[in-house]
Amino acid sequence: MSSDTVFEVINEAKVNMDQIYDQPDPRAYFRELEKLGYTIPGVAKPIFQKLISHLRRRQNGSVHLLDLGCSYGINAALLKHDLSMPELYEHWGQEALLEATPGEFVAQDREFFDNLDEQEDISVTGLDQAESAVAFALDAGLLDEGLAVNLETITDAR
Repeated sequence: MSSDTVFEVINEAKVNMDQIYDQPDPRAYFRELEKLGYTIPGVAKPIFQKLISHLRRRQNGSVHLLDLGCSYGINAALLKHDLSMPELYEHWGQEALLEATPGEFVAQDREFFDNLDEQEDISVTGLDQAESAVAFALDAGLLDEGLAVNLETITDAR
C-alpha cells in the first residue's frame, strides 16, 4: 500500500468539518467538537507542561512553542492561561455571545484572555491551514505569531 493510500485511509476516519473550520471565530467549530467529546488538547496539556518545565530548567528566558495545527489557538489558551477544555468549551459556548458579530466576539475574547493570568515566559507560534482561525487566535491574543500554510499540499520541501 502506497503512502498516499495510507494517508487517504487515515483521513477517511476523520469527521469532516470543512464547512465550519475556517470561520472568523471558533463558536461553530467548538460546538461540534464538544458534541464529539473532543479532549485531545486537555489530555496532552500535562505532557506539554512537563516538556515546558524541562525546557525552563535547561535555558534562560522564554520557551518558544510551535503549535502545528493550532486552529483557533486552543493549545495556546490551555498552556498560557492554564485553562481546561471544559472551561474553554464553556467560554466559547456562552449564550450571551451567540448573537455577537465576529468582531464583537474577538474583542470580548481579547478582553477575557487579557484579564486571565498568563504564563509570561511562553511564546506560541501557531501554524494551520485555516487562515481565519489563525487570524482569530492572533487577534484574541492567544498566538504570538501565526502562519496560515497547508503542509499537506506542499510537494517540494527543498
